[in-house]
Amino acid sequence: MKLCTLRVLFILAVAVAGAVIFFSSVFLPSVVASNFTRTGQPTSYGDPETYRLLMTGIAGIAPLVVYLCTGWLPRLTGFRTLPPRGFWLSPERRASTWAWIERFSLVTSAMVGAFVVALHGTILHANSLHPAHMPVASGWLLLGGWVAFILAASVLFHQQFSRPQEPSLGSST
Repeated sequence: MKLCTLRVLFILAVAVAGAVIFFSSVFLPSVVASNFTRTGQPTSYGDPETYRLLMTGIAGIAPLVVYLCTGWLPRLTGFRTLPPRGFWLSPERRASTWAWIERFSLVTSAMVGAFVVALHGTILHANSLHPAHMPVASGWLLLGGWVAFILAASVLFHQQFSRPQEPSLGSST
């Protein structure tokens, strides 16, 4: 997939994530349980409009911050931790290396938005129960899925750059 297509899909994914949270928040009760203990009991409550604006903002801002920090900040700092840096950032490999890193960053950042939507879904479900509580399995499943994704992404990144080879995710177009 071309890099410009992936960028457009990323923007659309972030916009959809924000819209899903914004419009589905109308189903929240007048008092929203937003934080829960390990046993699923609510620990704090808030106004649904505040919750809606906060979660919509997080769904839009968090993926963008992750993208900028993982896809563009390394370009500004010279990516000093990339092993072996001299090989991957040599003139003949630089464009394809940065393209791979940006693709990785776009996918990872989109997953941050998906995680925020999933978190919102669990909170929406928890608030639909009487009394409001988060089923313990929901919280652990969400956390476990996120940890599994982070571990898989870390392994993929490490495998890509642990030994000299051509980046596998395409060119810089």
